Amino acid sequence: MEGAKPGSVIGTVRSHDTRELPESGQVTYTVVGGTDRDGTFVVDRLTGDVYLARELDYERDYHYTIHIEVVDFSSTLPSSHMVL
Repeated sequence: MEGAKPGSVIGTVRSHDTRELPESGQVTYTVVGGTDRDGTFVVDRLTGDVYLARELDYERDYHYTIHIEVVDFSSTLPSSHMVL
């Protein structure tokens, strides 16, 4: 995907609980780690869409890992899990 412009959607993360829709506001997504130290990727906290914040440069980095935390507030006790 080298050459993809900032703002491009490059993937989507979804909660494992398919009963809840992201639009309900009960599931949130947050980038919490990985090898992306420069903020190259951002995730829409309500939809789970993963966007480029800056253009990829394979001469600088040819492999990225991002960790996204998914928090489900649909039950009395919120649950969370990591997506790698």
